[in-house]
Amino acid sequence: MAVSLKKGFTGQTLTLKLDGYETKTMQPTTTFNAVAVLNFFGLLGWGIDAATGAMMKYDPKVYEFTLDAKK
Repeated sequence: MAVSLKKGFTGQTLTLKLDGYETKTMQPTTTFNAVAVLNFFGLLGWGIDAATGAMMKYDPKVYEFTLDAKK
C-alpha cells in the first residue's frame, strides 16, 4: 500500500496493524534536501521551505515490510 507522509525536521511514526499479525511501528529517517540550498538567495523561498518541511526528505523513499503472524 502507498502512504503519503508529511515532510518535516522530524519524521512521522508509522504503525502497521492487521488482524492476526504482530503490530509493527517505525519512524522513517529524514535527511536534508540539498535542492533547498537553491533557495538561499531568495529568503522568502528559504522561509517557506523551512515552514513547510520541504527542506527535508525521506531517505529511502520506499520501505518494504513483512508482518509476522501472531503466535
